[in-house]
Amino acid sequence: MALRSSALMEENSIYSNLPLLHPKSIIILTILPGEIGYIIECTLEVVNLNEKPDYEALSYCWGPTSPPVTVLCNNQPTRVTPDLGATLQRLRYPKGPETTLDRCSCINQQDLEERSKQVSLMKDIYDSAKNVVIWLGEHDYFTATAISLIQQIARIAQSEPSFDA
Repeated sequence: MALRSSALMEENSIYSNLPLLHPKSIIILTILPGEIGYIIECTLEVVNLNEKPDYEALSYCWGPTSPPVTVLCNNQPTRVTPDLGATLQRLRYPKGPETTLDRCSCINQQDLEERSKQVSLMKDIYDSAKNVVIWLGEHDYFTATAISLIQQIARIAQSEPSFDA
């Protein structure tokens, strides 16, 4: 999951031991297993895209910054935006012996130099991901209507003959 960490509301302290030493280095966030409603635990680590790490790219709606949600990141309490908290909560797997960890790339938005370098890697980050997850938020009154509309558009698109311009 490519995770834009401006949603991580702490200063750079969670990144202080994570230097990006290689031009293709990225920070990976791993969501540890847990049940919905319990505190979210995750880890951060630096990996090199050239070594083909196994991760998913995440695109999600940033939303408001308050009230913040506290998660444990590398065993350190860290505040995140409500939308990121909900996203991580929904994407993590429950505890169990066959749990697979979600891993996503993470960009430190407070470090302008790092952010610039990481943004230039976004194509590589998404291209190298095993999956891309799009999180639009929790369902609401309009969700069923939106899904129905998307399904109708997909049916129409599939029934139309394709053509080259």
